[in-house]
Amino acid sequence: KKNFINVDLKQPHAIRIGPDKNLYIVDTGNHRILKYSKNGNFLGWIGKKDNGEINNDWSKEGNAVSGKELGAFNTPIDLIFHNDYFLVSDCFNNRILKIDVSGKSIGWIGKSSNKHENNDITWYSDDSQEPSKDINGLNRPYGLRIRDKKIYIADRRNHRIKIIESSNLFV
Repeated sequence: KKNFINVDLKQPHAIRIGPDKNLYIVDTGNHRILKYSKNGNFLGWIGKKDNGEINNDWSKEGNAVSGKELGAFNTPIDLIFHNDYFLVSDCFNNRILKIDVSGKSIGWIGKSSNKHENNDITWYSDDSQEPSKDINGLNRPYGLRIRDKKIYIADRRNHRIKIIESSNLFV
C-alpha cells in the first residue's frame, strides 16, 4: 500500500476533488489548504507563511501560521468548488473566502468592521472581518454547500444555517 499523504497534517477536516482532478485537503490545525495530484504527489499549499508572506501559488516551501489577511487562514474547516474557484469556511476569521484554483484569494464575505453603506453581499479584500449576527455576518462558519445559485453555510456560533443568494457571488 502507498502512504498517500506524506506531509504532517494537524486536524485535517475536509478533502475534495477539484475540477482539475487534484485533491485538496483542508489542514485545519496548520491553517492551510494542501493540494495533491490524483497520484498522491504533493503539489503545494496556500496560506500564510511563518515569515509573514502569503503563499498564494501552491509553493511547497515554508511553514504555515494563522492570519487574518486576504490569503491567510485561521482554522479553515470546509472547502467547496464552483467553476474555476473554490470557497473556504475560515472559521476563526468569521468569513468565507473565494479562491481561484491558481491559489490566489479573490475576496471574502462576512461582516466587515469598516463602515459600509449597503447591506449587499460584497467580496471584501481587506482584513476587517468580525463576528456578527447581522444579515451579512458570520460567527464561526463551518460546513458549506452550493446549490441552485445559493450558498448554504453552517453558521455555528449563530446557531443557524445561513442561505445566501446574490448575483455578486457567482461572478
